[in-house]
Amino acid sequence: MLVGAQIRLVRELRHDNPIRDEPPFSLPAALEADQRLTRRLRETRLLLHLYSGLTAFFDGGVPLAIERFRAAEALAATVPHRRGPSLVFFGAIARSRATSPTATSSEVSPAIVDDIETRRVLLEELGTEFPGVGGKALLVAAELARVRGDDALATQLYSSSALAAHASGQFMVQAIAWELAAMHRQSQGDVELALEHVRRARYCYGVWGAHAKVQRLIVRDRAHSNESEGGTGALLHRRHDMEKDLHQGMRAVQAFSEEIQLEKLIERVLETMILQADAQYGVLLLMKGGEPIVEAVGTSLHGRIVFETVASAPTDAMLPLAVLSKTIRNRRLVAFANADRELASDPATGKSRRPVRSAMCFPLMQQGTIVGVLYLENNHATKGGNADRAALLEMLAQHAANSIVTARLYRELVDENERRAETEAALVKARADLARTSHLTVMGGMAASIAHEINQPLAAIMNCSGAGRRWLTRGVPDVPEAVAAFDQINSAAARTSEVVRALRALAKQTPASLAPLAIDEVVIRVLELMRPEIEDRGVRLSISLSASGKAVIGDGIQLQQVVLNLITNALEAMTETPTVARKLSVSSQVEGGYVSVEVSDSGSGMDTATLANIFDPFFTTKNTGIGMGLAICRSIMEAHGGTLEASSEPGRGSTMTFCIPVAARI
Repeated sequence: MLVGAQIRLVRELRHDNPIRDEPPFSLPAALEADQRLTRRLRETRLLLHLYSGLTAFFDGGVPLAIERFRAAEALAATVPHRRGPSLVFFGAIARSRATSPTATSSEVSPAIVDDIETRRVLLEELGTEFPGVGGKALLVAAELARVRGDDALATQLYSSSALAAHASGQFMVQAIAWELAAMHRQSQGDVELALEHVRRARYCYGVWGAHAKVQRLIVRDRAHSNESEGGTGALLHRRHDMEKDLHQGMRAVQAFSEEIQLEKLIERVLETMILQADAQYGVLLLMKGGEPIVEAVGTSLHGRIVFETVASAPTDAMLPLAVLSKTIRNRRLVAFANADRELASDPATGKSRRPVRSAMCFPLMQQGTIVGVLYLENNHATKGGNADRAALLEMLAQHAANSIVTARLYRELVDENERRAETEAALVKARADLARTSHLTVMGGMAASIAHEINQPLAAIMNCSGAGRRWLTRGVPDVPEAVAAFDQINSAAARTSEVVRALRALAKQTPASLAPLAIDEVVIRVLELMRPEIEDRGVRLSISLSASGKAVIGDGIQLQQVVLNLITNALEAMTETPTVARKLSVSSQVEGGYVSVEVSDSGSGMDTATLANIFDPFFTTKNTGIGMGLAICRSIMEAHGGTLEASSEPGRGSTMTFCIPVAARI
């Protein structure tokens, strides 16, 4: 029902054939009268009455509009947040329109005047909560002055209301203000000024999109136009010109809204405004830091617009600074119908300017804030200076301001996204570099231990080769002993090759090569590599491996790195421990489908705070550490579907335990 009511209102305003043979809405009698309705249903009824009242109001059905607005106001008491400025505004305007335009103040009921005054005061109060209510309050005040017979004040307030609505971008309120002002001037017998006001109303309704309303205004004012403009031919000619301008204006507005890049939008706005004004020169300035900056200058040459990007402070050579200052100060259009004298020469140099017949300077306003200024010059006696064209240009300037603000926000968003992308890329690179640095640091420690192991098979190769040579050069060669020596050489060489391959894979960070392996063999291999360092430090080694019958799926190189890191940390933790008390315990067992390996030391242990952060990247207790070893080890275990945990007892040492799922029996 709500959508149906909205569609009726849109058709009333936008199309020439609104649906009039159906009721605006239909509520069951029980639903209409039921006071126990939920808040949501009461709100629905309120909105239905409001939309129906708006449809009647814009079609000239004031009595029906008043009836619907009264019904909506009655429901607003039960839906407090729905008593907004729109309902108050239209309720006041409909009541004022119910009075005769020719009625004197003594003929108007005091109750009606008090009713309108109450709504005016309420609108001013709502202005503190809702932005842009000022134009509505001024328009109600204008109607109130008219009803009271103060025609001079009413005339002033109608114009003030239209200007306030224009500053806040409310085309609907601006259109209603000019329409009511036209009706007021017509009742005063000022037909020419009434026609001027109704032209502005038509432009505002057209920019708002209420094309059907524009057509009805043209038809309604035909007789008055005939009286003032010399007959039907003149009326049809003006109507044709207005519709043509309106069509071009709508195309320009669409072009503004389709352009999102600020530089291209500036050129499009400047070009459109120069062409619409039939001007030969234009300057577009944008406010930056509260000061106007010239963005572009456009000049019409041989039917095309030549642009010059400036991006500098304005000078008198570009445009009259006094006109610019007045436009920014008053935030209103400044125009010269005959600008030859005012703009003939540069006050600073006394030199002649461009030939100028008329000039206009538009403030670009968005929600009451000045976004920029557009300056246009015309050196021909053409349509560039008539009132209809000025009204259209004002509307286009309003849309240009909205589009410029949107384009600025878009540019800021793009710039921010680019900065974030660059920051994220730099962060990813830094993380990668840090991970590699940490990896190489860990590898360096591992390489030192591997060097001991490489020396052993190399020494064995040298010894066995010498022994084999001696067995063969004896008087009676001992071939079996020589063959045994050669077998030992082959075994030692294969072992050396495996150590070198593992080291190269670790250095190149090749992808994990997952395969079934026995975790006890991994531990034993690392302990063999570390045995010289363990002995050099005077550490007593205790081994208890109970998972020899179980296999896991993993990368042998990475698991060796984990075990090596844990044993290295354990040895370093006992640096300050007396030699007789240094003990390293390595054990393994199978529990609940997992193989767990424990590495314990008899060092000083860790306090609670250290233990809570031990796996955090960059956290370290070593003077030369970078805090990545244990973080990498935990990541490796998590990648294998396992865990790595730490426990400690201050003064009695620490224990590192990793668990990895059992794969199958080997």
